[in-house]
Amino acid sequence: EYVMQAAGKQYAIVYAMDGYDEASLTGPFKLRMSHQESLFHPEDLGFEVLSQESLRGGADAVASAHILRNILENKGTAAQKNVVLVNAALAIQCLHPEKTMENCIGEARQSLESGAAMAVLKKLID
Repeated sequence: EYVMQAAGKQYAIVYAMDGYDEASLTGPFKLRMSHQESLFHPEDLGFEVLSQESLRGGADAVASAHILRNILENKGTAAQKNVVLVNAALAIQCLHPEKTMENCIGEARQSLESGAAMAVLKKLID
């Protein structure tokens, strides 16, 4: 964080208070950005608190990749989709701090549901 501050770079660090290195929606999470620090609860962003079991990953890299593909094809569970939406929204807000979280969540939702997010993955793979 201090390196980014010293370089004058825009950054965001997100971590859940229960140990996840992302906004897991399993409880409160902290967002530290170059210009602010905030504590969020899932309900603050219009999401329900999730159980850790609802976010269980794959047993190996292949299974995890399958889960990711399902989410990007808009076939993931509601819990998986919501976690992806909030983390994508946080990334959008890091790049565009003038946007509200509500708008960033809307952009993330549109990207996921329209297939644009999957198209980016396919482009990266090809």
